Amino acid sequence: MLRILLATMLLACASSLYAGTQERVVNLPQDGDKLFVTVFGDTADCARITGWFNAVPELKAVKSRTHFNVYPTTGNMYQQRYAKSIKRLPTVKVQTADSDKLFQLSGPSLTTGEALAKHLNTGCIRRWGNCCPQQEAAPEPEPEVAVDDGDMVEPIEDKPSDLLLVGIVLVGMLAGSVVAFKDKVKSLVK
Repeated sequence: MLRILLATMLLACASSLYAGTQERVVNLPQDGDKLFVTVFGDTADCARITGWFNAVPELKAVKSRTHFNVYPTTGNMYQQRYAKSIKRLPTVKVQTADSDKLFQLSGPSLTTGEALAKHLNTGCIRRWGNCCPQQEAAPEPEPEVAVDDGDMVEPIEDKPSDLLLVGIVLVGMLAGSVVAFKDKVKSLVK
């Protein structure tokens, strides 16, 4: 009876370990190469500049192809992370995902949305080539791929984990046999 109980406990333990060792893959959008456009300033400046990105066609295109962030100077994120590094306000900054600054325009240079679009366009092309999103060539259409609307998390079948489960079961059986052997030896010694 003790042997069965011990084997059952080890089997339960092994199956929970097995479930915990399986890796999961999450399909995330492939946007790691997107640039970041960040606006810093007081509330009024942020609203004015964000309005430009919503109204001026060139800036609207930039906003749709980048990670667009707005950090007013009154916010905690600005105070904790950016206040020491931003020297003039308002500021519009274009960065890569690795925080490499590609373009920055700040202070009185930010007069109109059209002027910002022109500075952004010429600044990126002059300094870094064709880096700005509005200058990218039109992407080739990709073939349609059937998308499963189910869970985006898929387990990976992992053979070493299967071997681990078999090993744990064998250890459990061995432990049960040792307990049974000890009981027999005790009964013979008495």
